[in-house]
Amino acid sequence: MRLVFLILFLVAAVSFSVNAAAGGKMAIKDGSEVAFDYTLTVDGKVMDSSMGRTPLEYKQGDNQLIPGLTKQMAGLKEGDEKNIVVRPEE
Repeated sequence: MRLVFLILFLVAAVSFSVNAAAGGKMAIKDGSEVAFDYTLTVDGKVMDSSMGRTPLEYKQGDNQLIPGLTKQMAGLKEGDEKNIVVRPEE
C-alpha cells in the first residue's frame, strides 16, 4: 500500500478582531476570531484557494482546523503573510 502525504502551503493574509483596551495589532491566540485567505498547493499544483472568494473564518483554539495549521497560525498579526507547511503527522 502506498502512503499519500498532503503538504499544505498556506499564504495567509490574516485579519481578526480581538477585544483589546490598547491599540495596535494583536497576535492570534486562543479565542481570537480569524479570517484569512489561503492557497493550497500539493506537489506544486494549486488544489484550492480562497482568492476571489470569502476568506476562511475560524476561532483559534476551537479545533476547527487541523492541529498543525492552528499551531502555526498562533502569534500571527493582522496583515502578516506566511508560508505554512503542515506535516502529515499534524
